[in-house]
Amino acid sequence: TPPDQAVMLTAMIADRFISDKSKDHAIVVGMNAVREILKRQPMGITPELLSDLVDYAGHRDKAVHNAARSLLKTLREVNPDLLRKKDRGRPAKDPDAGVSS
Repeated sequence: TPPDQAVMLTAMIADRFISDKSKDHAIVVGMNAVREILKRQPMGITPELLSDLVDYAGHRDKAVHNAARSLLKTLREVNPDLLRKKDRGRPAKDPDAGVSS
């Protein structure tokens, strides 16, 4: 699917399933659906929506927290440029960088 259609789809899923008024299990289902879409189409979300979804990592429910962390981890792998700087994590160091032969 083209990225613009994926953006509309993820926005619709977030609008219907992921909100403060939604039940916790509905939020988890929505987060997992968005994560699977982003695995296949990394440009399928706006940075604003992504930052809102990643903020659910501080949610009181453990399942919602884990779903948000899983979404964050997936985005770190497929398209870290969409994430805010604080959400990107530390860059991996090359283990051979300090070794000279």
